[in-house]
Amino acid sequence: MRYQPSISIATGGMAEIFLGTTAGDQPVRPLVAIKRPHPHLLRDRAFKESLLHEARIAARIHHANVVAVRDVVVDGDRVDLVMDYVEGVSFAELLEKARGVPPAVAVRVVLDACAGLHAAHELSDDDGTPLGIVHRDVSPQNILVGLDGVARVTDFGVAKSLESRARATTEGALKGKVGYMAPEYVDGRPIDRRADVFALGVVLWEALANERLFKGRNDAEILVKVQSARIPRMREIAPELADAIDPVLGRAIERVPEGRWPTARAFGNALEESARPDLVATYEEVGAIVRAV
Repeated sequence: MRYQPSISIATGGMAEIFLGTTAGDQPVRPLVAIKRPHPHLLRDRAFKESLLHEARIAARIHHANVVAVRDVVVDGDRVDLVMDYVEGVSFAELLEKARGVPPAVAVRVVLDACAGLHAAHELSDDDGTPLGIVHRDVSPQNILVGLDGVARVTDFGVAKSLESRARATTEGALKGKVGYMAPEYVDGRPIDRRADVFALGVVLWEALANERLFKGRNDAEILVKVQSARIPRMREIAPELADAIDPVLGRAIERVPEGRWPTARAFGNALEESARPDLVATYEEVGAIVRAV
């Protein structure tokens, strides 16, 4: 065994995550997070093959704002996704425990996420052919904010390359958190990186407004809201942010993909340029809030 799990640190509908170390006698053994899908899911051969395919793609993404997938270990019927361990909290936890964060912190986190997503979107194979990666599950839960103040995109477990999105076995299934899904995804239309831009725009809107954008009693109601509910402008929620944020954020959450920022980098660049200096927190400021919760 190349990695030794120690304690369970999280569990969800698809997997359990363990804190672990690299195995061996070396004096310094780095901490890792080991994501282990539930056994009943792995009994589905198509699921297992898709998981391995996408995990190996995710392992090719190397960027400071992406939680690195170090290894994929198959041991009989068990599959372990070994990732860098980030000491910190998810952005969702940070928003909940801190009861909201200053706008400058929200902007800093989203700028980091833009950079990480752009790196994934730009990934190519060994021949230089773009893989067309789309995360498909960008949400506050899948952005980790470390004690160092750096935000990193994680959980590419439902991410899809252009190749796998074309497979018949993946058609007809919505994956991800419904309140962050782009309208074209909900409609079953083809998606590209702009779906992730929409989701990240929703993350920023909610962090600034300190409330959910698309609310409903169940997923079906939320999906209807995603497609048709009026989206309040930031000037209605936080007038003091309107001039700096509204034009950029409004374009990120346009329902028509062609109206959105074409890339996560374009969204991030525009956000950084339009934000006042006091609207972009330093990493030290973000880290201080993480340590306090």
